[in-house]
Amino acid sequence: MLINAIDNCKILDPACGSGAFPMGILHKLVHILHKLDPNNEKWKERQLEKAQTIDDVTIREQLIDDIETAFAGNELDYGRKLYLIENCIYGVDIQPIATQISKLRFFISLVVDQDVDKNKDNFGVRPLPNLETKFVAANTLIGVEKPKEQGDLFDNKEVEALEEELKKVRHRLFSAKTPKTKRELREEDKTLREKMSDLLIKGGWRNETARQLAGWDPYDQNAGSPFFNAEWMFGVRDGFDVVIGNPPYVQIQKFARTQLQKDLENEDYQTFFKTGDIYCLFYERGLELAKPITGLLCYITSNKWMRSGYGDKLRGYFASKNPIRLLDFGDFKVFENATVDTNILLIANHDNKQRLQACHFEKDYKKGDEISEYFVNNEVELKNLSNNTWFIGTSAEIALKAKIEAVGKPLKEWNVKINRGVLTGLNEAFIINQATRDRLVVEDPKSVEIIKPILRGRDIQRYGYEWAGLYLLQTGYDLNIPKLYPAIYEHLKQFEEKAIKRDDKGKNWWNLRACVFYDDFEKEKVVWIELVNDGRFAYVEPDIYTEATTFLMTFEHPKYLVGLMNSKIVNWYFDSICGESGVGTNRWKKFYVEAIPLPILTPTTQTLSKRIEFNVDRILSAKKANLKADTAVFEAEIDKLVFELYDLTPEEQEIVLKS
Repeated sequence: MLINAIDNCKILDPACGSGAFPMGILHKLVHILHKLDPNNEKWKERQLEKAQTIDDVTIREQLIDDIETAFAGNELDYGRKLYLIENCIYGVDIQPIATQISKLRFFISLVVDQDVDKNKDNFGVRPLPNLETKFVAANTLIGVEKPKEQGDLFDNKEVEALEEELKKVRHRLFSAKTPKTKRELREEDKTLREKMSDLLIKGGWRNETARQLAGWDPYDQNAGSPFFNAEWMFGVRDGFDVVIGNPPYVQIQKFARTQLQKDLENEDYQTFFKTGDIYCLFYERGLELAKPITGLLCYITSNKWMRSGYGDKLRGYFASKNPIRLLDFGDFKVFENATVDTNILLIANHDNKQRLQACHFEKDYKKGDEISEYFVNNEVELKNLSNNTWFIGTSAEIALKAKIEAVGKPLKEWNVKINRGVLTGLNEAFIINQATRDRLVVEDPKSVEIIKPILRGRDIQRYGYEWAGLYLLQTGYDLNIPKLYPAIYEHLKQFEEKAIKRDDKGKNWWNLRACVFYDDFEKEKVVWIELVNDGRFAYVEPDIYTEATTFLMTFEHPKYLVGLMNSKIVNWYFDSICGESGVGTNRWKKFYVEAIPLPILTPTTQTLSKRIEFNVDRILSAKKANLKADTAVFEAEIDKLVFELYDLTPEEQEIVLKS
């Protein structure tokens, strides 16, 4: 029966904040009860049936009287809300103030549905329920350390009996009205917790852990627990039917070298990644708290896990479970106050059945349109889920992505070296202009040996670059600059104090940091910048350095490589795997770039590769004469050649060209 199913349903928000999601689920359940039971007859009958099972006659009659009063003298929704709150809805947050606000919202929700009768005591307004064991302040991500051989939290008949007593006490406390009754029940609660703690110690629990359990006082409104256990705090042993929420987005590295990070590592999360985000752990913890097989989790989070490097473990974890629905909103701000690009994932605590229905919300979605309708009209099925990046596209786009991956070989498997530009730690000292360069060479002609042209990220364009007349003082890791290059040393002395304080320095304050790839700057290379929508890869001649806002690749055939990287097909593929910056651009990070599958050089592809290099030379020649020269014809020719390398059909080419 649906009424009974709703009454038995257990719903948890493990990071409830001010209670928006628990309040939302309360309203939904009230709405459903209204449809199923317009006059509250069945819902009231259900509550009375449960009260009849209580052995203590006095308590039973008191509860029955409370139920009759709750339903008789108030709006219909009051009785619905009161027992949904008592039986179904739970919240946890690490901040005590957050749980206080959550309780306040629920109090207000009940107050507005009470009828006022000036002829009754307190105008007929019932005392508010006690929600201390419905919303608790605790660290959801940290569990209880129990004996390794222990299955359930309480694998002891005496402890289980006390647990049942504790449930009854808290059930009575929920609707307790007088200060005296509340005080007595809280004391009884404390006594039961202490008895259980003593029994746990006798049963092999660590003294510290058992005392920590007993010491948790749900009625201390200003304290938070360093651990969370659903059975101990809520009496929920078998897991929750639904876990919902919007967990926090905080980089784990912000807790570096703190006790919290150590505690999180000790929890042995499969999804833990030091440079990851804490919401990844909330996914795993949420599914641990959900019922096996039937339990469902639904979160709104940042969508970066779908493509980011730190999302690798989380994607693999999801692939071992059963994702059901995925709504990716991309950069569409469906939630006005969201500071990141978001998605909604519905996942079952079950083995993967490869039936994930997903939808990416495109520009044709208009704010105010029905989300469910848009989803149904645009959903696709994602199969063969793994820890690889997740891409939501049409069936034709998914097939094209698979074809590109089958033909190409990830760049990280090529004989290609990828590195970042030079990080000086003090650009004002080590990067100089033309006038300073000329002065140093006049003062000591030998200075020219370690003065190198350098490019910044802003100087890099497609295929070419616009050099700003800047130079790097390439002082190496351990060069004796005072002795070998005295003019340069005298120049650097004015920056000595700052240079000493920097982290990125070599053996001496005048040296650059240790770097095994300085020699790569002396070679032909492909250089690019990170924050840009379409790829911006430039061919850079030998003996030109680039600074830290750039990346560089060295390869035996750099002109072939730069042609591929600037092609439309690579841009299209990159959109399917990359993470956005949060400011509307792609992020051409090393992690993503080295994952791009490119056609390798073989005797079969030699003719096409030579033609690509020929067109690259034509572009470079034009750009050298005028960086703004129109090279669209040559670039279109390269695109055609790259299409041929991937053996794309006209229909597949159209997908790329229209993007």
